[in-house]
Amino acid sequence: MNTPKPIIKIINFTDNPDGTASVEFETNDEFDQMYLKETGKKRLTQKGLCNFVEKMITKAVEETDGYSIKKDEEIVDDYSIKKDEGTRV
Repeated sequence: MNTPKPIIKIINFTDNPDGTASVEFETNDEFDQMYLKETGKKRLTQKGLCNFVEKMITKAVEETDGYSIKKDEEIVDDYSIKKDEGTRV
């Protein structure tokens, strides 16, 4: 039996005039539960989740604390493809 894994889906990156970037993302329930467990928070808030994701992205870019960015072999033309069902996610 496959246990669902935490997933964050980056929807859009937008460059801001001040040199920063805005990130639009979606998470699944497993990711939300991982956030609550790792932060010790009792409630999921947009601000808290945004801060958590920002730290994760920063660590991945800097390759610290075991985080890294890896190419997803299932991505074709900017869509994530589930190989077993052949449907877009």
